[in-house]
Amino acid sequence: MKVEEYREKLNNIPNRTVKKYLEDIAFELEMESLGHSVLPDDIFGLYITLFKDIEFCCKKGAYHFVSGLYSKVYKLSEPQKQELLRVLVNNFEFYDGIDFRLWICTFFAKCFEANTCIAIFEDLEKKFEFEKIHEILVALESIMYHLDTDSLEWKRASLLCKKIQNKE
Repeated sequence: MKVEEYREKLNNIPNRTVKKYLEDIAFELEMESLGHSVLPDDIFGLYITLFKDIEFCCKKGAYHFVSGLYSKVYKLSEPQKQELLRVLVNNFEFYDGIDFRLWICTFFAKCFEANTCIAIFEDLEKKFEFEKIHEILVALESIMYHLDTDSLEWKRASLLCKKIQNKE
């Protein structure tokens, strides 16, 4: 299916079956990338357009588009990762729903080195209250699990967990 056909489907989301409808389209987009070593620019462009559309991202099931990228993180080029980071961080405060923000945080943890990811989360912690950032805790736990407990990154992540928990 061509990306324009996906755009058309996404412009006509039914009211009653939103979550399942979006899940199906997200899955179809994942399947479109199977034969490619790097996510094609047209498909990537559609993801970026969707993640910039706050109204879309607040729909039930929109998180399936983040989870689809999570499973294909190895197909993202470095410029694509940086563009996703920019868009998702810039719009983070507007995204609604635990599922969407949780998938973003776990995506960051999988996509970026621990040091980079912790820095992203430190910036978010400084800007937002607990209600907007508590999903970071799950991603930090995942990151810390893979770090040596004596490392600087583990200590930074541990301190950040405490700071976020103290905001509650």
